[in-house]
Amino acid sequence: MVDNDLESSKERINENDHRFYVIKNKRHDETIEKQLPSLHHADALINALPYIKTRFALFLDPDFYIVRYQWIQDVVDYMQVNKLSFFGAPWNPKWFVKWRYFPCGYCLFVDLDKVDIRDLDFKPGNRHGSGINLKSRSAIDSDQDTGYRIFRRYINNSFHKHECTVPVFKPGEAFRRGSDYIGQIKGVEFFGSHMNKLIEKVLPDRFCYIPKRKKYYSETGFRELGYFDACSQGWEEFLWQEKPFGFHLRMTPKILGGIDKRSQIPSLEKAIESFG
Repeated sequence: MVDNDLESSKERINENDHRFYVIKNKRHDETIEKQLPSLHHADALINALPYIKTRFALFLDPDFYIVRYQWIQDVVDYMQVNKLSFFGAPWNPKWFVKWRYFPCGYCLFVDLDKVDIRDLDFKPGNRHGSGINLKSRSAIDSDQDTGYRIFRRYINNSFHKHECTVPVFKPGEAFRRGSDYIGQIKGVEFFGSHMNKLIEKVLPDRFCYIPKRKKYYSETGFRELGYFDACSQGWEEFLWQEKPFGFHLRMTPKILGGIDKRSQIPSLEKAIESFG
């Protein structure tokens, strides 16, 4: 486990914790982190690479919970049978500034027999907000967040097959004013409107807030399938083979808006218990 907290944080992992081999990541000064907000995250992932000795690797954020029974064996078998280099969860489509159709760093499986570990470059590039009008369609797929270089290197490489789990995405609900930065955009409700859907029928996917690739996302979520309603908590749900695969809390300060992460624990425990 790579511990990315500041030295002064009470949430630092104890180096003597017998459950993990703990790697302490060196944090950059605040000036650098403000210029590249995901740089410390990328550094942590890169620092973990020399310790990986297995064929298959999973990069997983601590607030992403995989709930599928026997998921390790299922994913490994599936990747081998289908000759996948990459598998995992993509960005939820509501984060329209992020890339599509390829897994991202918070839940990314890699077959290192196919991918050279030295080519896993998690460093971010230009982040959203640097001169880009978020209300403009030019903002779509513009944010070069952690893992962007991997996406660009392999997205169109026919030798390296990839596949994503299915994010639960309901445009009418996702694009509305809320606590995250998407919800702070004036007029965000329009993105999920009937009018915008009509407009996007004649636009190429590159300029659409709602992805056009069939079956890329599902409007049927955990609740409709008879499981814990993670979306009602503001969490993101992901399906695989039409069953729950995992959910992502996204416990970033910007999204939490000052809410104590510990306040999420009762709901989290209830959610995990519901999957058995």
